[in-house]
Amino acid sequence: MKITLGITGSISAYKSIYILREFKKRGNDIYCALTHRANHFVSPLTLSVLSGHRVFEDAYVQQEQTVHIKLASNDLILIAPATYNIIGKINAGIADDLLTSIVAATTKPVFIAPAMNPHMWQNPIIQDNIKRLIELGYFILEPERGEVACGDKGEGRLQEPLKIVDYVYKVMKKSSTLSGVKILVTTGRTEEEIDPIRVISNRSSGIMGYEIAKEAKQRGAIVTLVKGATDIPITEGIRIHNTKELENTLLDLLDNNDIVIMTAAVSDYRPVEVSEKKLRRKDDKMTLHLKKTEDILKKLRKRRENKILIGFSVGDNDFIEESKRKIIEKSLDMIVANPCSVVGSHNIEFTIIGKDSKLKTYPKMAKREAAHIILDSIEEIWERR
Repeated sequence: MKITLGITGSISAYKSIYILREFKKRGNDIYCALTHRANHFVSPLTLSVLSGHRVFEDAYVQQEQTVHIKLASNDLILIAPATYNIIGKINAGIADDLLTSIVAATTKPVFIAPAMNPHMWQNPIIQDNIKRLIELGYFILEPERGEVACGDKGEGRLQEPLKIVDYVYKVMKKSSTLSGVKILVTTGRTEEEIDPIRVISNRSSGIMGYEIAKEAKQRGAIVTLVKGATDIPITEGIRIHNTKELENTLLDLLDNNDIVIMTAAVSDYRPVEVSEKKLRRKDDKMTLHLKKTEDILKKLRKRRENKILIGFSVGDNDFIEESKRKIIEKSLDMIVANPCSVVGSHNIEFTIIGKDSKLKTYPKMAKREAAHIILDSIEEIWERR
């Protein structure tokens, strides 16, 4: 691999030498790009000798106007260490030096390994910046807990070089495993109208589907996201409101996709009649007459038997047995079964059930981590198919 190693003005910049050496030992080609303060902490001459290439600093931008484009076209960008300052600039879209210009110009994976004082790391501004960068698809190697250069203790230490290199290898190995596969992901919740103001819905946040869509993209898939109402701002994707809209959208898109991952929480019932005017509060009680909504996955299976269909289910004490019934009834390739407690949460505990009814149960974890595991299982189905 050709790697652009960005180094910023942090006391832990000396560790970049060990990162460089480890990548070189594994046969990679490294090009170093330094911010104007980084050379106070690590010698450009040392980096040049070890990498076998000249070290690029802001001075070179004037000599070679396209150097940032050349370095942006390498297989990946790794910034280690990354300071509070550079993380803020990247999130703000500022490209006022060589390294930030490289990040602005690249279409390749960008890895960021922060290093700073623990109090700086806990600052809500940088936490918001990190959250936003993760949402945009950047890979963040969160700092470790320990003592930092000033003597303070807490989370802020740069991850150890070997861990950084191993993580990059792990991600890059998966970056093309779904290359060219067309995946349709649904997320959020449907809303069934009662009157112009009120709806029947549920508490699904949309986080799980969003994380799965993001992970699939990072593995090279061509992803179409269909979203209902969500608790998080998702700018991409096709917006739908009710179950019928979701059904029609999926049937329109089905032929152009290989895999459908149905994480959206679909309302089970809709009102028989929808009032054109807001229903007024008159009596102590009001009766709503409801009817079942469509079973979308069952319809998709009847329409195209060759598609890979992945379902999600939520239930109480018997949710595993109920999920086993659904996988047979709807002829699904896999179902992810969840207890009711995960709805609306940033964390998830889940069981993956295959067509053969074999179970793999996982403990509570962040939905971002769960997306990796779920996509691994879907990849196995795709490879067998």
